[in-house]
Amino acid sequence: MRPTPRKCVIDSQIYSAAIEFTANLERDEWGGIGIGSYTKNNEVLLKGIVFPPQYRSSATYCSFEAKYLALLKFTLGDLGLFPQVTMVAWVHSHPGHGIFLSDLDRQTFGELIGENDRLIAAVIEPTQKLIGAFSGASATDQIEVEKRDLLWKEDQRIRLALLENLLPEMKVLVPPLPDNCTPGNLLETLYVLADKIVRMRKWLATEQLARQASLLAQPENEVE
Repeated sequence: MRPTPRKCVIDSQIYSAAIEFTANLERDEWGGIGIGSYTKNNEVLLKGIVFPPQYRSSATYCSFEAKYLALLKFTLGDLGLFPQVTMVAWVHSHPGHGIFLSDLDRQTFGELIGENDRLIAAVIEPTQKLIGAFSGASATDQIEVEKRDLLWKEDQRIRLALLENLLPEMKVLVPPLPDNCTPGNLLETLYVLADKIVRMRKWLATEQLARQASLLAQPENEVE
């Protein structure tokens, strides 16, 4: 087994968005999936959080169907992000309860860690505006959490931003498209993902950039 992570670094925008989202759920717990990568220093870089529809949700319990794990993994593959960007955390909120894992939480974590032996458990406490993290086979070790503006490769950030539009049934928290992103940047990324272009075009058509992007596209370059 590989060494367990000793630190979780969360993108600043994602940290704030996760606090805001879980604070607006009438104090019900909400579960999700943290996506990101690892450093050579054994740190988890949490770059986004995906919250599937909840199968059950109450003030002390939450669950979602396992099929959403497979759907997320498949979609990351579609975007050419997997395995560089993968599931790195099981995330759920504890509104008003503090940062800790219950016995049931650890049981749930134990069922998920088979997907990735470096998985961590992240707990969002929206009333305290804090996020905590735990690692280890039974998630018994609380690890340091740092909020940081993560650096991105432009192409990866564009692909990750597209995730929100390919998973409309889920609440997807990822950094927005770069401020300097142009229609040409978008088209270049979409053509690299040639066999997925039909799905991407549907998203592109809803954006204000669509009119400009269409001027750059020639009929002979279209992929059906």
